[in-house]
Amino acid sequence: MTTLVSDKVGCVSLSPAELIIRSRASESRCDVASALADLRLAASLGGVPRRIQWHICALEARLNALAVLPSLAAPRHNIVDVCAEVTVSLREICTSTTGGRPWPASLALAHWLTSPRGRGAEHLSKCKEVDGTILELGSGLGLVGLAAATAAPNCTVTLTDREPEILDNLCDEVELNGHTLVLPETQDVATPHGERPSDSAKVHVAPLDYVSLSRTHPEKVTTPFDLVVGADIIFEQEHAALGNVFPSLLRPGGVGVVCAQNGRLGLHSFVENCRGSGMVVELVPFTGDLLELAREESDTDDLCESREHSLYIVRHS
Repeated sequence: MTTLVSDKVGCVSLSPAELIIRSRASESRCDVASALADLRLAASLGGVPRRIQWHICALEARLNALAVLPSLAAPRHNIVDVCAEVTVSLREICTSTTGGRPWPASLALAHWLTSPRGRGAEHLSKCKEVDGTILELGSGLGLVGLAAATAAPNCTVTLTDREPEILDNLCDEVELNGHTLVLPETQDVATPHGERPSDSAKVHVAPLDYVSLSRTHPEKVTTPFDLVVGADIIFEQEHAALGNVFPSLLRPGGVGVVCAQNGRLGLHSFVENCRGSGMVVELVPFTGDLLELAREESDTDDLCESREHSLYIVRHS
């Protein structure tokens, strides 16, 4: 059943669940979590908690009364690669940015890096041999970085994003996946239960706006990495400036890998900027055998021929 109610932008159709939210939000804009916990709401939305988040985001524009919410959904366990036994637990959140949900490019890149039958595993293996460092740009939910941490626990992984709510969620996910969280202000690597387990990677979570860094302060990168990864981080023309900072991000012999959906704005300019900065860029289409392997070894149905992706592998010349 739906009900038409008058809104300042006109009449809108609201379900019983939405009416509950509207009523609770009107009483107290800070009590949205209580509204979501209502059993009637869960029943009205089919008992699928993680879909509530996106339902609420759609309502936010109508009601203009709901703040960004912490995730109330149970973690989703993503099988990145069956053969490598890499599973990453993610908790989706409701946010106004693109970082609150997993994207197909992140699964494609995570699988490519960790699958023993894929070429990307060679880069991760080289990183493991030297107890290397891995940086994920624009982490969002951190699927790629957390998969790398699981597959290479002796490496040090740094997850970055610019939004505070995304960074808070990343901290929760690091611990959810059994890794050791390191925050910039403390550099504390101790676990609550004593020494760091041998299968627990050391994972840093830090704020970083890679677009701003690329445009204005590439020289501020003082600690280069062995492996730099990013999924769907180039989708606007201004993101192409990232190509100017890759020489500073990568150690000699290091590798950068960006996975993006074909046709995104800024990709062509990104490649040109990388090459103009003295880098070598190799384009690897994520199609054919690569795509079939990812479908076979992971649990996703999001990778399909109609939404093709490519890998951009960046190295020093």
